[in-house]
Amino acid sequence: MYAEGDGKQKLAASIDWKQHPRLVNTIIQAPLCLIVTAKTSNDEHIASEDFAAVCCLIQNIQMLSWAHGLGMTWNLGDYSGWTEFMNLAGIQENERIAGILSMGFFAPKPEKAVPIELSDKIEVW
Repeated sequence: MYAEGDGKQKLAASIDWKQHPRLVNTIIQAPLCLIVTAKTSNDEHIASEDFAAVCCLIQNIQMLSWAHGLGMTWNLGDYSGWTEFMNLAGIQENERIAGILSMGFFAPKPEKAVPIELSDKIEVW
């Protein structure tokens, strides 16, 4: 699910600000939000594999975003009790939220990280 503008504001308003102030502020401030879901299954192995695959997809989105100068936060939690939020986002009973992604351009853009020599991190005994 993609949210911006009023849709994003409605999603943020459905979250308990006192319990999740950082998430609410992130959603409000980010230019856009993506809510990524994974299918659930009665087979625990299949459900775990599907969830892991979706998490890999999210990480790839995060790396691709960074490569194009976009910042992204990835919020993951147990959203199962968030009925209004789930309804607003159009999430079905056979889906689980794998991440709430808030995306936007940096202001200012972070400095490029300096590579660390592997030999500085490994100690041989």
